Amino acid sequence: MKHLLKKLNVKDIRSFQVEGIETSDYPDFCDAYIYSAEVLTDTGWRDATEEELYIINEDRDLPF
Repeated sequence: MKHLLKKLNVKDIRSFQVEGIETSDYPDFCDAYIYSAEVLTDTGWRDATEEELYIINEDRDLPF
């Protein structure tokens, strides 16, 4: 996968689903990741691409 510098605005992401949650890892949940989400485009909401999911999962500053 090529290196992407783009960041997504948190307001443009919705309906995300998380995998890898281990309750024994509370409060870190270091293995959890977002495996699906919807992103807002000029024409409406659509499923996030693999590249966009990569960006979302790498951005540790997102408030969710």
